[in-house]
Amino acid sequence: MEITLKGTHEEVMGLMRAMAGATGEIASWSVGPPAQLPTPEPAQPPVSTAEVPPSFKSMVEEWAIGFDMDGRSHWDDPEAAKGNANKGEALRDLGNSRGAGKIITWIHSQGGLTHAVHQILDGDPKLARGIAVNIAQVASILFTDLGETLEHFDPFED
Repeated sequence: MEITLKGTHEEVMGLMRAMAGATGEIASWSVGPPAQLPTPEPAQPPVSTAEVPPSFKSMVEEWAIGFDMDGRSHWDDPEAAKGNANKGEALRDLGNSRGAGKIITWIHSQGGLTHAVHQILDGDPKLARGIAVNIAQVASILFTDLGETLEHFDPFED
């Protein structure tokens, strides 16, 4: 807020004293035009899939191959555990790459990690949420900036 007082020193000080509760002669004052707040820019539509960072897209697509929504397949299948290690390494490499900032920016432009995964997979929202949560869990250690892009609540939940 900005308040501008115009007048002589005596007029301004008289008004200040009057505002503070002093008695005496109150200077005359005028109010200028109200301050204009800048109008917010309209929301940007989601970025098209053509702008998806290729390294992130390929990692999400590989993550989706044989993805188990229960997260228990690696308990019974030692080969699945090896695949999970490869996913973690791919995520670490992505976090250490020069394009990591562009990936985070793109994910934010989509509205979060779940939206970004859904945009790439263009399929089941429950699968997109499951993969996004799993990526965020692993990323919390290996690529923390990516882990923080997960929406707190499922955006596809009714």
